[in-house]
Amino acid sequence: TANPAVELSVRVADGEYLPLDNATVSVKVTKPNREELTLPAEPDAREAGAYSVRFVPREPGAYRAVATVTAPDGSAVGRREVGWC
Repeated sequence: TANPAVELSVRVADGEYLPLDNATVSVKVTKPNREELTLPAEPDAREAGAYSVRFVPREPGAYRAVATVTAPDGSAVGRREVGWC
């Protein structure tokens, strides 16, 4: 059976807590075997400040994803981490 895709969503806001468009969002996924894969998150055309990327786990076990957000001017906005099995 095929593994279901995992949709990783990131909501990005500026210092005023307003949605931040034109950011660069990358998601580094660490697989159970500790191999790392970096994926670019795409902006959601329906919601300002929303970005997402789909990932299909190929093996059972614990996964970790770290989203890193960079503002249009190149400054760091933030970093968040999530895990799942």
